[in-house]
Amino acid sequence: MIISETIALGKGSGTPHDADRARLEFTAPPAVREALSGVGRTEDVRFSPDNRKLAITGFAKNTCLIFDIEVDRSGPRPLVRLLDCLEIRSRRFRGPHGIEFIGENQLLVANRGGRISLFAIPERPAEGGVVDAEPLHEVTRIGFLRRLNSPGSLCVLSASDDQAEILVCNNYTHRISRHILPLRAGACQPYDEVFLNKGFRIPDGIAIDAGKSWLAISNHDTHSVLMFDLNAALTPATRAVGELKGVNYPHGVRFSPDGRRLFVADAGDRFVHVYEADHAGGWRGERAPSRSLFALSEETYLKGRTNPQEGGPKGVDLSAAGDVMVITCHEEPLAFFHVPELLG
Repeated sequence: MIISETIALGKGSGTPHDADRARLEFTAPPAVREALSGVGRTEDVRFSPDNRKLAITGFAKNTCLIFDIEVDRSGPRPLVRLLDCLEIRSRRFRGPHGIEFIGENQLLVANRGGRISLFAIPERPAEGGVVDAEPLHEVTRIGFLRRLNSPGSLCVLSASDDQAEILVCNNYTHRISRHILPLRAGACQPYDEVFLNKGFRIPDGIAIDAGKSWLAISNHDTHSVLMFDLNAALTPATRAVGELKGVNYPHGVRFSPDGRRLFVADAGDRFVHVYEADHAGGWRGERAPSRSLFALSEETYLKGRTNPQEGGPKGVDLSAAGDVMVITCHEEPLAFFHVPELLG
């Protein structure tokens, strides 16, 4: 059993100097801060592959915000700058929850209301930063017999210029679905199937490591994260080979670039929990967090704690270099941390 170490990072916590050590304050023009302050309840957050964009979903207001972002590493600590903001609205949004970039110019949005929408990221208009967009492609079914149901988070298993293979958490039907979708008209024949179907009770977050060897799925009602070996022959009946415990209500999950750590946002508490793979780089068996990081101040956490499942961080992501962590939740739409200082 790995003993959990708790490090206070939230401002106003018992040891606020740790927040000063790890939190990265960001700069942003007034229009960007105004967009952030009005986004309301957020769910997932995601860097684009080149880390020049950052996206969050506005669940209740049926919107997505895409920020132009710059991480300046010329000094001893990264400096985060939000340069501009594009707000995407669409009549197809129905509770946008999960979000994922495909390349730099396309965006997947999973709507809890029952569909996945693929958008081309539009240019920012000359006046104002709001665009109404129509999807290039939508997924509404899992084969002929099943409708897509309450899609939450999603991840890209593979992508080419023509098509993408994605995995999707179907929250309230307790399964993971797999979809192949065209990235341009007529590029491929869409395909949908049930991918995993055992052991889930509200799967809420999903991530694949860079080596495409391990799949992590946060499992809301078992208060754990389930780990699957992608090198094995998986079927819908395959059960997890590993389980990460010691989390209240797990939400967003993200692997470090080397795949040796998993960061788990705890929506029911103030923490981002950090788990570590075994010496061989595997995730089999049960384990507790190696450390639990206070990602929110107590004041911010309590303000958002409308029920035992809320108040904590929802989405979490890491920069491509692995040195910047970002989280999102209703009461703090964006917060950045310097990972080496978190883990040092």
